[in-house]
Amino acid sequence: SALGQSPALAHLNLASNQLSGAIPASLWSLCTTRKKSSDSSLPPLLKELRLERNEFSGGIPSLPSSVAGCPNLQAIDFSYNALSGSIPAFLGTFAEGLSELNLQNNSLSGAIPGSVAGLANLTQFDVSNNNLSGAIPAMAGSFGAGAYAGNPLLCGAPLEGALAACVEASNGHLDKRLVAALVIGAMAVAVVGGHGPPPQLGPRRPEVRPHEA
Repeated sequence: SALGQSPALAHLNLASNQLSGAIPASLWSLCTTRKKSSDSSLPPLLKELRLERNEFSGGIPSLPSSVAGCPNLQAIDFSYNALSGSIPAFLGTFAEGLSELNLQNNSLSGAIPGSVAGLANLTQFDVSNNNLSGAIPAMAGSFGAGAYAGNPLLCGAPLEGALAACVEASNGHLDKRLVAALVIGAMAVAVVGGHGPPPQLGPRRPEVRPHEA
């Protein structure tokens, strides 16, 4: 992508278009140093990367080996696309000054990386309405339940409800016994709340009428 060859670009905003296909990994090249002269360089200028409300698909592109970090990057917004795959751990390490990370309304799966949880300057964070799973890590910032809503297999504070008490098995997945117990418990609550037993699922017995005189 030619955009990746523009290291003097500070704000890249391509929001609300009809762009589709994979996000080019070359965009991360905007984070590379800029040449000042033959023997010196300047830090990259990129501060914002906004691609929200498009039709991008595939995974969040991997970081090229030539890009070590993006020290001035403050905002990444990839929300309202069709991105899949996991949230890459490098998002929490290559831009330590990141204050905004918005990935809501995609199809991302897997766990929230612990590296993202450690972003000390993060003030805006939203991963709602994806397919994320596992325990919510202890975030450096404080974010409400809305930042995580719409991920049925995501659990832990600040989410409330049946899956809020998050227990993980050794293989990294939710303990199936816990899920089964919570479902049964929810059914029991529904029965009590309805003031009556659940409907019979077996065959209905024929009605017995008294003999006529």
